[in-house]
Amino acid sequence: MCEKCADLVATLVVEQLTDELIFAEREAGLSPKNAVRPLHEHEHDAKVRFGDLENDLDTAINDVAEVVEKTHLSLLEQILAFIFGTKTSVTPMDAMERLTELQDNTPAKVRKILADATLAVQAVLLAQFQAASARVHEEYVRQGGKLPVPGVDLGSRVGGLSRPPVARAWTWINQKTQEHFAQPEVMLGGPVTRDALLDELVTKIKPDGAIDQARQSVNATTGLARIETAEDLEPSDIYASELLDGNTCPACAAVDGTKYEDMEQAKIEYGFGYYGACRGGARCRGTLVFLYNMAGN
Repeated sequence: MCEKCADLVATLVVEQLTDELIFAEREAGLSPKNAVRPLHEHEHDAKVRFGDLENDLDTAINDVAEVVEKTHLSLLEQILAFIFGTKTSVTPMDAMERLTELQDNTPAKVRKILADATLAVQAVLLAQFQAASARVHEEYVRQGGKLPVPGVDLGSRVGGLSRPPVARAWTWINQKTQEHFAQPEVMLGGPVTRDALLDELVTKIKPDGAIDQARQSVNATTGLARIETAEDLEPSDIYASELLDGNTCPACAAVDGTKYEDMEQAKIEYGFGYYGACRGGARCRGTLVFLYNMAGN
């Protein structure tokens, strides 16, 4: 066998073994289902179960998406109620006037829907914060640490993170409904019925943007929980890990595996709970992993 052929065979063997290792780590729950590389040595040492982290994230994202979808439909109904009142049809001009009025004076029923939805999103974020914090405690114990340890509380920041998805849902519905009536073929097309408008709006106005905003809140909550929980445990070594996302952007791929001198340095890049330079912003599912000096435990 020639030297080039031998090198090629060796490369193929390494690739096959790597794929088998990735598969084995996925099956063991150590890696997420879309992992594209094996665990780094420090990730093994940190005793992180990335499969569990991924499951927690996906559960929270599904829960918050359900809240947003239900809120979206409730808000659509309120838009229609405000436009039509007791009428079965309205002219496009009348509808535009009602929508303009709606912007200046949000009805009590809408405010109640928004308030309830914000609390529901907040509950999901609080649960995810607690789950992410518990995962850090589990890693600490698996490394030889002893509990109990000081707890952490996201507090009022959950309220801040829970409001944007709900606000976006309402703003988006208002904007897209007005855009619908502003189309010349609609404005000049004569009166519209409630049922026809409902079918049109349900088809054209989707909650995808608000769900994406909610997903970002979940990611930020998760990262903040990991950072603040680990901070109380005083880690000796801190690393960036972008293993949770198989669609890693170039910036995240470059930071993957970076070791930080201390938490303050790590928070310069991950201070909002995700890698700040990620092209996806808070859509980033990257995280920090921690090693602890167990002397005295």
